[in-house]
Amino acid sequence: MTYFPPCEQPLIIWGEEREIVSKEVVQVEEVCQEILKRTNQVEKNAFLLDLKQVKEGLKDPKIGTLFSKLNGDEVYVGTFLSVLAIFQQKVLFAYADDLDPDVVDKRFKALMDQLVTVEKTYLSLGGVIGYHAAVKRLLAMDRRKIESRKISRASGPDIGSSNETRQKAVIEGLRLMPELAEIYPIGGLGSRLGLRDRFGIPLPAAALKFGGRTLLEGLLRDLEAREYLYYKVFGHEITTPIAMMTSHEKHNHLHIKILLEQNQWFDRKPETFFLFVQPSVPVLTEKGEWVMRGDLELYLQPGGHGAIWQVASQEGVFDWFAKLGRKVGVIRQINNPIAGVDDGLLAFTGVGHLNNKVFGLASCDRLVQTAEGMLVLSSNQKGVTLSNIEYTDFKAQKIEDCPVKPGSSYSCYPANTNIIYVDFEKIAPYIAKQPLPGLMINMKTKLDLQSSKTGRINRLACGRLESMMQNISDELVGRREEELPTFLTYNSREKTISTVKQSYFSERSMVETPVGAYYDLLKNGHTLLKNHCKVKVPPFSKQYEYLENGPSVLFVYRPALGPLWDVIGQKIVGGEFMPNCELNLEIVDLKLFNLVLDGSLLIEAKNPLGRTESSRFGCGGGRAILENVVVTNLGIDRRIPQTWWKNEISRLEACMITLEGNGEIILKNIALEGNQMITVPDGERWTAKGFEEGKVVWIKEKITNPAWEWKYALRDNAINLELVENSTDHKLFSPSKELQTLAQQTRQQKREGERSD
Repeated sequence: MTYFPPCEQPLIIWGEEREIVSKEVVQVEEVCQEILKRTNQVEKNAFLLDLKQVKEGLKDPKIGTLFSKLNGDEVYVGTFLSVLAIFQQKVLFAYADDLDPDVVDKRFKALMDQLVTVEKTYLSLGGVIGYHAAVKRLLAMDRRKIESRKISRASGPDIGSSNETRQKAVIEGLRLMPELAEIYPIGGLGSRLGLRDRFGIPLPAAALKFGGRTLLEGLLRDLEAREYLYYKVFGHEITTPIAMMTSHEKHNHLHIKILLEQNQWFDRKPETFFLFVQPSVPVLTEKGEWVMRGDLELYLQPGGHGAIWQVASQEGVFDWFAKLGRKVGVIRQINNPIAGVDDGLLAFTGVGHLNNKVFGLASCDRLVQTAEGMLVLSSNQKGVTLSNIEYTDFKAQKIEDCPVKPGSSYSCYPANTNIIYVDFEKIAPYIAKQPLPGLMINMKTKLDLQSSKTGRINRLACGRLESMMQNISDELVGRREEELPTFLTYNSREKTISTVKQSYFSERSMVETPVGAYYDLLKNGHTLLKNHCKVKVPPFSKQYEYLENGPSVLFVYRPALGPLWDVIGQKIVGGEFMPNCELNLEIVDLKLFNLVLDGSLLIEAKNPLGRTESSRFGCGGGRAILENVVVTNLGIDRRIPQTWWKNEISRLEACMITLEGNGEIILKNIALEGNQMITVPDGERWTAKGFEEGKVVWIKEKITNPAWEWKYALRDNAINLELVENSTDHKLFSPSKELQTLAQQTRQQKREGERSD
């Protein structure tokens, strides 16, 4: 089916446009309460059939005809009667008299299937009636009761600080990997990103190319890095099971399946994935009417990621995890590509496990006036809870989104990052108690709606009932903060959250855009080089400089190189990077000491993790040693615009090293000038002998085993690396003054030659 955006084709409200009537709200509430008292479907139907509005509705010949098509199925009958009980039959069950009977039958069946899904999803609220009552309750603001509570800033460990507590948490998080599962809510549409394929069909946010790879691949590469680190430290290969909550909106579920299949499940087995669908829910106007796409066609949208608890329970996701021996999990959203940087996720899960917690939230400083919720310690007569307040609810909660102090960019409360720790077994009773936490309605969608009675088209605010997954924490109450079964961690914002929610437009803020997220990613890389690798680097670009001229240093790497910065800092040591240089490392087994870089250097191992037919990780991957090497070339063409965040980069010159299979390269005490394309075949080791007439002179050897490897060892809650050599001597030499100055001289000569041309 083709879906048209509201701006291209009006949607239709069948029936009259009516204001919310308080009497009707009360009626619906009363019906809802009576339905909740009855657990048997037959009893529910008997109650509904006795309602005055239902009896009157069934007298309509058209309604009666549709009712007869249900053939007595109790659930479908009850769902149908529920529509009459909430006075929406003229909206949902109206259709043009000249509509083909076969079309009526087909659409009516599809409509009832959708309504039954709503009935089952919101069974704890009262089904279709409960859904409608909750929306009415939230829309009738004069009747809304704001709970009396006191909020304050929650305490929690700072996992961004280098201390013994953090180190213990990181190692505990690593030890926990065999018991860990991951859950990704990826039902987002990416509508504000304008993401479409070449045929103009909307694509899910998971398919957005960021840094040359989809956001989904980015999450999986982060996970792979932690799995590989576990393999190197403990010697056992693990594959973490992953559950993904998709949606049917604009074929999101189908797109995700295709994305996985086209990428061969990203080097994982298909059976390690569990896809389940987030329910879509009816959209209503601010006047309380349900919205239709047309005759007997309901307008639905995803009902918020809070459905993850109920749907995962119903679909057997938690049972699947239990059978695989996975006791705890991390939930991470698709639109935050920064969360896997360094040791943040390991430290976060380690804190939760060390303290025997049920549920946890990772946090950082929150930028004011952004679409981010805030995490607070909430206190009332029942006790205290760790709670999230969504940004759309600030006004209703009488919260002013102001900075912690004048002139600051940050709020006094930390950000909700939707990075969650959960103990599956311990959370189960809380899910049973509140399967749809954090219910709210956000009327932020504007739709062009047409009345079937008048034909008039109006642009109205519309919305749907949503639930927030992090608000399950509201059910975990303690007498004092230190007794809570929940926890909160703090980390630097740059290493915790930078989202891609909307497209970037000139003169606007980079916050929540791919441009801003990539800027933060590169800034992290700069910090890594400077503080952990002890590389001399130029200052990183200010935002306005980045937008105008690009990054002063472009450093990106495969996460499995670490992912811990302390590990990468043992593989990359010393050297100097000139302004506007680029280092791209798609390699894991690397020793890069005292590199002087002026231009672009790209190193790619085609089999970086030593994958074989029987295992994902091994020692037969490509590897490289560069010691006291100077690389000089013209690098990135800064004269033309570059799309940095897509990794769509044009270069004047580059040194590109490709290692096929288990190919190895050894470069010591050598200067590589100009454009260099070096490809080492599988089963060979190339050692640079010298550089003559613009070309490298090589010693080429056939190999079966690697010449060297990094040995990872745990000592005093830290991971220490030792380079163990199998055959070749790789002693470190100090660079000569000539090597240190060659880069600047060569660069200047090439620039002068370029200007003369």
